[in-house]
Amino acid sequence: MPANDTSASTSLHSYLSRLDAALGRLSDPERREILLETRSHVAEQAQRSPMSSVPEILAELGEPEAYACTFLVDQEPVPVRRLSALHGVARLATGRWTALPLLLFVLCCYSVAVLLLFVAVNEIIEPAATALIVKRGAAKTTVGFSLSDPSIAGQGGDVLGGWITPISLSIVAVIHLAMSALLRRVLRRESTVRDMATGRPPRE
Repeated sequence: MPANDTSASTSLHSYLSRLDAALGRLSDPERREILLETRSHVAEQAQRSPMSSVPEILAELGEPEAYACTFLVDQEPVPVRRLSALHGVARLATGRWTALPLLLFVLCCYSVAVLLLFVAVNEIIEPAATALIVKRGAAKTTVGFSLSDPSIAGQGGDVLGGWITPISLSIVAVIHLAMSALLRRVLRRESTVRDMATGRPPRE
């Protein structure tokens, strides 16, 4: 930068501040990288053309808001990390066929969660008809589960009793959290690979 340009520092700081605000849709690492690149570009231009002032170099870049638009092209409006589990399943369903095994796994896990949710609700509505029965005989031990037989209560051997509901709901919550985390991780990695292919810095 020209040493006698007393407005250089102020002009550059003001420009970078406005540019940072205009890049608000990007992650912090992306914005920092763009600001550093812009600062380096201005410094290089000032060294190549000592007669050019920093305000003149910044004027060649255009207004900060317009310059920021060149980095916002094709940006996704919603970051992957904010996707809901349902949105993630939809993304897998409409993606490439290689995502089919993962989609089937996620759907199977959620099917188990739905079944357990039904068990928990049924235990609340019909506690006498919902039971996990373990019968120990002389020759063998049998395990059975009932959702609709009120006479099951008289057979004894209900190993869970009223704990069926909290246990089922806990497992449902664990399945949902695990599937949500898995979908976010897979879709974030997919987005990172796509960004690298298109030359954009990966999202955090």
